[in-house]
Amino acid sequence: MNCLIINNPVSGHSKKPEEIREITEKLKTKYDVVDVCSTTETLNAEEISQKNSDIYDLFVVLGGDGTFNETLRGVAGKEKRPTIGYIPCGTVNDFARSNGIPFNYKEAVEVILDGKIVSKSAMFINGIPSAYLVGAGIFTCVSYTANQNLKRKIGKLAYYLDILFRDKGRHGEQLEITLDDNETHKSLYSFVAGLNNSYVGGLHLSHLSFDNDDSFYAVLAKRKKGVFNLIISLFSMLRAYIKKVENVEDTKHIVVRRVNKMSVKSLSNTVWNIDGEKGPEGNAEITYKKDQFEIILKKD
Repeated sequence: MNCLIINNPVSGHSKKPEEIREITEKLKTKYDVVDVCSTTETLNAEEISQKNSDIYDLFVVLGGDGTFNETLRGVAGKEKRPTIGYIPCGTVNDFARSNGIPFNYKEAVEVILDGKIVSKSAMFINGIPSAYLVGAGIFTCVSYTANQNLKRKIGKLAYYLDILFRDKGRHGEQLEITLDDNETHKSLYSFVAGLNNSYVGGLHLSHLSFDNDDSFYAVLAKRKKGVFNLIISLFSMLRAYIKKVENVEDTKHIVVRRVNKMSVKSLSNTVWNIDGEKGPEGNAEITYKKDQFEIILKKD
């Protein structure tokens, strides 16, 4: 069997050359061929994944949520696709947190060698796969606008600094949103998301397991203009974190639904975040599909 390590050398907690060699040698105890390919720019992991999906049996992602998403883009839904192993090296690692993947690289390698293969579902925004989150609104750009070197030095604090000094998206998004073709909301939103994960931004949002369900959560946080109304809107979002998404009741500031589809008409210059990466702009069709990729996780 053949294995390809897709390494992001500038991820939040990227591995040193000697650590990559250690990972490679360990994987060789099970795989006949273990190659390493390092990314050089944004979306390079997607290109690597697409070009090599017919050659390797396993892709090992050595990076953060964004690198994982780019790798997923190259394999999701394909008839012949490599299994994915994940050694999380990002700043937040939400997907790894939700799926019980160890942050210690030695332990993560052991999971890849001895774990079980699990089929996972994915959301799609305008045809682009997402492992756990599609979002837009205030501060959702910070995961890709925050300084990469700063992220490696101070971790999540780099996001907060970006919010304070860089991000200009404090006014929200004017959107018309239709849920499952039968419920429409039109408002100014501080935050809108399609959620298929227990963690977002390193915080635990849900008690539920999302494995192969037929739906995802739509979280719509409304706001009105003005600093005071912004604070109220942000507190509504915080309430979803504290209370857990599935237990949140509708208010005039927040709507939470479990849905199969979300259609969004953008009435402003909306830029979407896909698993921490910059996604498409404008209108969006967000859907959910079962059994889109296979990943190695811990045995029960």
